[in-house]
Amino acid sequence: MKTCLLMLLLLFLLVTSYTHVSPQAPDLDLQTLIAGIKHFDTAVTSGTGEFVYAHRLGTGQDKKAYTFTLSGATFENAQVRVDYDSDTSDHVLSEIYDGERQWEVYERRKPLFSIDITPDDYKRLNKAKPELSTAIKQLLEKHDIPISGEVRIHPHQASSYSKMIDTVTGNSHFIYYTEEYFSFYETHLGYGVRPGSIIHPALDPRYWMTYGKATPSSYLMTPLWKVLEDNESDLLGTEMLNGEETYLVSVKHPDAESLKLWISAEKGFRLVKLQEIFKVQAETSWIPFKKGIRYLKERYLHSYEYLPGVWFLENVEQTIHPLLADTTGKKGELIGKTTLQAASFEVNVDVSNQFQLDVAEDTPVYDYGTAKLRPYRELKQPSE
Repeated sequence: MKTCLLMLLLLFLLVTSYTHVSPQAPDLDLQTLIAGIKHFDTAVTSGTGEFVYAHRLGTGQDKKAYTFTLSGATFENAQVRVDYDSDTSDHVLSEIYDGERQWEVYERRKPLFSIDITPDDYKRLNKAKPELSTAIKQLLEKHDIPISGEVRIHPHQASSYSKMIDTVTGNSHFIYYTEEYFSFYETHLGYGVRPGSIIHPALDPRYWMTYGKATPSSYLMTPLWKVLEDNESDLLGTEMLNGEETYLVSVKHPDAESLKLWISAEKGFRLVKLQEIFKVQAETSWIPFKKGIRYLKERYLHSYEYLPGVWFLENVEQTIHPLLADTTGKKGELIGKTTLQAASFEVNVDVSNQFQLDVAEDTPVYDYGTAKLRPYRELKQPSE
């Protein structure tokens, strides 16, 4: 009987040891971990693929489908391009950061005609198979716009417009209508260039693979190895996460009350989990955060081996909860959630021709620096 109890005790200790931090692996110290992160950070020199970004904070929501292209092994020399799904962007179709400036391709809408309609016309537009009134069809013919007569209409996700799509030809047009009038818009492409970059960093998968703020000398933020080098960091040991051994590092960072990182040596020294506790110190209009409340941010990342030995982010989920004011440290109701999913991605492919506008030399480009239109040939020259 005693032998049986002893065996059960040993089994219990063995199982529980895999659910808590175990002693630090003797063959890997903090500097070796940093060197591994630094090495694998430069393993991806370029990439392109389709992503879906979804973000909810309080009552605010944002969702974008886009193609993301990057070139450059470090944040400092990065070139980045984002091509948005036209249904999830208001008017910007592409943003291209060439390492120095940001080029933009956007869609301009100009009203072509408006016409009064009746409530019955409005109802016919909202049918499962929309019907255009005779008057609308006549105006389309007058403006040489071929419409087969079979259309579908769906709201544009990022604006108050709708898209009318010819089900035969696939041609799409922007429209706006109420019970009283119907407006039809013609569109054309416009171009612009800005100093620096305003591409949303959260659309870049590398944003989620590190922690820290953007710096003046970098496109995005501090790389993970530098976060560990520049702040007091302590390698606590190893921990099993979903059957995978990870290295747990505690970081004393000025922006966080507590910051812990779980890093997988098996998967290219990539970050697989982040846990941050922070406190809002001042009054803020950034709903739903409140002064004096402590919050828990948890991030889970899954990386994929796109090439032998080359791991890169495939998906991420991040949540934010307030921490209850009592001593239990329990999480309150979810107030924020962000996900990023790669629908497809290729690494280390030739994308060198993706970071310039594909337009004629004399194409007018709006220069935000001078607030004037200038020919592309002048603007594409490197800045002094």
